[in-house]
Order: sequence, then structure tokens, then C-alpha cells
Amino acid sequence: MTPHVHLMLGLPGSGKTTLSLKLSEELSLPRFSLDEEYFRVVPNTQQSERDFTMEAHIEEKIKEKVATLLASGSSVVLDFCPWRSSRRREYYTFITSHGGIPQVYYLPVERAELMRRLEQRNLRRDERYQWMSVEMLGDFYERFDPPVAEEEMYVVKDELSSHDCSSL
Repeated sequence: MTPHVHLMLGLPGSGKTTLSLKLSEELSLPRFSLDEEYFRVVPNTQQSERDFTMEAHIEEKIKEKVATLLASGSSVVLDFCPWRSSRRREYYTFITSHGGIPQVYYLPVERAELMRRLEQRNLRRDERYQWMSVEMLGDFYERFDPPVAEEEMYVVKDELSSHDCSSL
């Protein structure tokens, strides 16, 4: 059976972590979170800045682990997916070149709902998540590309309805 890479695509607060944890548990698959790995290296002091050089290094380490898992025939869940469609195409190529099938779980959430969720999350000061301001979310919207037509073959549709990600 061909291994799958389950990629979570959405803005902060959209339910990526909730869904990735459910999928990982239900399918008994390893799960990698870019945020969680990042905050293992860079202590999360609820800072508003991010070290993107360090993040890129961590992302490459995760990709090495994914390549190893795919080579062994194992599927994997990633609690992230690049926001730009051009970078997602690079991921699809990476996954398929290592013998896997990309599956994208796109989690679109209205802006007002995202802000509500992020405000609640900010109050909890959960170390797994970066503190998020209204301005940061606005910047993220500018840097986010929803899936385009050529990505439709990878976007999972039916299975999303069985996963409730609203409990953030």
C-alpha cells in the first residue's frame, strides 16, 4: 500500500492541530508539528516574532524524517502545510518523489471566527502556540493562498466532515 502524507492547511486557529492529533491517533501514524518542534528549540515566551531561519532548518529536519518514513512504507501526519501554492507544489513533488501520496486537509475558517479562537488561545498562553495579534493575522491572510484548481487532486473533501475541529 502506498504511504500517505496528511498535510493540514489553514491559518492559525483553523483547527490544524486538533485534526492532526485526531488523524494521528485514529490512524496510528506518527505526527510532526512545525510549531511544536520550533518551540522545543526556541523557548516560547509568547513573542510576536519568529526566527524564520531556524524555522526553515527545523522544517528540513522534519522533511528528512518524512522521507525516511515514506521509504519504509509508513504514512505520516504533518500539522502544517506551506501557505503559498508554489511551496505546496514543492511539497507535493517532494512527497511523490519519495513514494508517497499527498493528502491536503484544507480548513477554511472565517476571519472573525479565527480571531475569536486566537483570542481564547492567547488567554491560555499554551506553550504549543505562538501569541497572535490582529495585525499578525492580517499579515498571515496576505501570505496565504487557498488551494487552487491544480491542487484539487490532493485536497481531501469527504473525510473532513467526520472530523469536528470547532472545539478550540
